Amino acid sequence: MLRNRVGFIAANAPSRRDERFKVEGLLHSTSLHGIECAERFESFEARETPTTLANMAEQMVSVTREIKASPEVIFELLADPARHADFDGSGMLQQVRGNPGRLGIDSRFRMDMKMGPLPYRISSKVVEFDEGTLIAWAHMGKHRWRYELEPIDNGAATKVTETFDWSTAVFPKAIELAGYAEKHPISMEATLERLAALVEK
Repeated sequence: MLRNRVGFIAANAPSRRDERFKVEGLLHSTSLHGIECAERFESFEARETPTTLANMAEQMVSVTREIKASPEVIFELLADPARHADFDGSGMLQQVRGNPGRLGIDSRFRMDMKMGPLPYRISSKVVEFDEGTLIAWAHMGKHRWRYELEPIDNGAATKVTETFDWSTAVFPKAIELAGYAEKHPISMEATLERLAALVEK
């Protein structure tokens, strides 16, 4: 029986995010009732005070699932923004805008979103990428959605870990006050379940 694991990443867990804790400027656009706005953020230090491994680990939550498909098959879905709505467990993703193509490092893509009755548009940038094993993107808020793939059973299956990482966020305290650390794992579990349904035979 396949099992999910939800929990905070340990402080000594290996991480491939930016060691200097500096994030690049992202382009973000939203659309509500036909009104669009765009904001540009230049490179900046995400913290005014030193950040330790311990509190960085406290600012991310992850869900893991073993999926009976190869990492290559799963990664193709993750790297195709046109397929993101197919496995989104939050119900917020609607469809990709335009044809951004296969994602790689620094790729940008836009998605039509919906929160309750309110539609909006969001632009994201790929900020971490390792072919077949790692992909993460972020938007204006600079918190990251990360997927890590580890082959198991001689490559016949994959341990997939989705992480919501707000250690790089512009306003991490706002994310915590909104309760996203507790809310997002529910949607993340649903995402990995939908992902498994798409690729398992």
